[in-house]
Amino acid sequence: MRGMSVFRRICLAVASLFCCAGGYAAELRVSFVELAAVLNPILDETGLRLHNVPSEGILGGLFDPTKTSYVKFGGTEVPLEFPVTKFPLTGIGNGQYAYYLNDINSSSIRVEPTAKALVLAIRFESNDAELVSSCYSGTCGFASVLPIVHWRRPQVRLHLTPSRFDTGITLTVSKIIVGGRFKTVCRASSLFCLLGQSAADNYINRLRKRYIPSQLLKQLNAGAARETIAARLSPYLNLGGSGRVSIRKIAVANGSIRVRFKLP
Repeated sequence: MRGMSVFRRICLAVASLFCCAGGYAAELRVSFVELAAVLNPILDETGLRLHNVPSEGILGGLFDPTKTSYVKFGGTEVPLEFPVTKFPLTGIGNGQYAYYLNDINSSSIRVEPTAKALVLAIRFESNDAELVSSCYSGTCGFASVLPIVHWRRPQVRLHLTPSRFDTGITLTVSKIIVGGRFKTVCRASSLFCLLGQSAADNYINRLRKRYIPSQLLKQLNAGAARETIAARLSPYLNLGGSGRVSIRKIAVANGSIRVRFKLP
């Protein structure tokens, strides 16, 4: 109940001081610890699935929604699109190979307060996920001997900044860190594995620094996602029969937010 009542508790205290001054502007401070307690129940339906292995068969994955990547935010699934980086094995045939994310699903979502930010920590089902290699086009005879890419202790950490949305509060994703350790492993000592290793390392760097962060920033900072969070936070701004406070300004400093608002 602590998290569910933090805004209402503070606003009621302020309102009681100015009960005769309608429309009075005031300011309050909410620590990241208190705010995390509010956000964890709101964001408990958040989920992330990373998967872009090509579907098999004539119709592919047309009728199978599990064969896609998506982020679930505020109860709504938004598709994510990760580019495929194809590569040849230099001097060996005309085949083009590629690495893919294979069925990597979140298992734990938690908002964690830190000294400088609120962090949405996303952890995954497997502590040793794999990126798989496959033939992209042409004649590929060596996909099975390319390096295996392990993603050990995979996690994605989203830095969240509280911000104003209309007259309410929402969250803006300011930074994304793809954590864990990527490691390429040759199944057997071979020239083909060594040739594929640099391509695997290249894909890992793009995935970690560009593909995952850019897709999540694009979708989670879109208007629909921000509006959903504002709607979830709106009940905490109600003062019972007195109405709803209007947020005027939000500033972040020293492990907390300062909220300037107008009483009903």
